[in-house]
Amino acid sequence: MAILSGNVIGNMKGKLGNLSARTVEGRTIMAARPSSFNASQDPASLEVRAKFAVTANFSKSVLSLSALSSIWNKVKSSGISAFNAIFKANFAFSGIDKPSEQNILALEGFPLQIAVAAVAADKITATIPILNTASVFGTDEVNLSANALVCYHEPENEADEPSKIISL
Repeated sequence: MAILSGNVIGNMKGKLGNLSARTVEGRTIMAARPSSFNASQDPASLEVRAKFAVTANFSKSVLSLSALSSIWNKVKSSGISAFNAIFKANFAFSGIDKPSEQNILALEGFPLQIAVAAVAADKITATIPILNTASVFGTDEVNLSANALVCYHEPENEADEPSKIISL
């Protein structure tokens, strides 16, 4: 693996021959790609890959919300991307077909369980419990926002994805 800083061709991303390049925090990282790879087809490996795909989709959905993206960029460790920080924090909580209620939207947030939810063709209605003392906002806190991910699962049509996440 090579780390380039101040290269003349700018930040690289993608594949070039047997090299792979990505940019993290303004630094271009290059690594050799394997010459061949045979993915294991045993059930345990297939389950991990399915969980990996669910967590990657969840992480991408979290980053699609600008407020959550800025939070993760502030709390992530140096040298890793916000996507990787979200992925690392959530992999243990993801299922093989959908995220769970334990998945983390923001490290600095607080859990807010939905008491009742109803989905109609044009809207989603949710009832949340009364905020308790763990979630009292001070007078110095301004510009508050509510961000959510909705995960649809158990589709009626077998051709549909097992789960789908939308950002709110």
